[in-house]
Amino acid sequence: MLRSCAVLLASLAFTSACSGDTATIGRSVEDVAGFCADWAERACTEAVVTACSFPSPSACQETQEGVCRDLVPEDKYSSVKARPCLEAVGNAYGDGVLTPDERDLVLHLGGVCSEVLSGSIGRGGNCTEDSDCDRTKDLSCVKKGAKGTCQEAVATENGGDCSSDESVCKEGYYCDATVLHCIEGKKAGFTCSSASPCAAGFRCQDEQGGTIPPGDPAEGTCAALGAIGDDCEADDHCESGICTLRSSGTSGVCSAKTTLTPSDPLCDF
Repeated sequence: MLRSCAVLLASLAFTSACSGDTATIGRSVEDVAGFCADWAERACTEAVVTACSFPSPSACQETQEGVCRDLVPEDKYSSVKARPCLEAVGNAYGDGVLTPDERDLVLHLGGVCSEVLSGSIGRGGNCTEDSDCDRTKDLSCVKKGAKGTCQEAVATENGGDCSSDESVCKEGYYCDATVLHCIEGKKAGFTCSSASPCAAGFRCQDEQGGTIPPGDPAEGTCAALGAIGDDCEADDHCESGICTLRSSGTSGVCSAKTTLTPSDPLCDF
């Protein structure tokens, strides 16, 4: 009887240690090393290891730990919101299929993972991106044109006055630096820039067809984002944020979700 109980307890301990629930293991996430080790265990679910054809869970964890370290620089890491982010990573990778929001979370620290990066700039300080600001105090980089300051953002209605430092316009609108009201972004064919962005459903495209990232001073032309089934060359060409490469590897199709395969960039790090 005692032997049976010992075997059962050992089995339960092994199952717990392999489940990806690192809160049970008690790992500290106070630094990037602990956070990324936890990230790697949660990301490398049985479904992911199988779908990506990793030779072993440890091989998957090694690659995912590297991915995490590339995403989270030591000097901007904040552990305050680390646990919700890690739980979301585990949920995203749980079935080997990622929605657009889940893909954004694991590739770009979107959603609840955005506050894992936190700078030291307080309210009113100059910034270029959210991670420059003290995210532990709910500050983000609010921009008027190309310039930004760290503020506790307050949403402003479309067409409303956005002259106050903390006012931000809703998606698809921007605070015009001249009239200081929220106006709709530019549509297809119009010139765009970080100070005059495109409307929702469009992207600012350079002469080579690439997307000009937010904050880049270059000018481009607004182009419509692709719908599901449209041809694409990159994720940011699609409304869904997912461009699934075809077998040729030279082009892709806008997709509603990512089903992991060995050829997907999420598997091939």
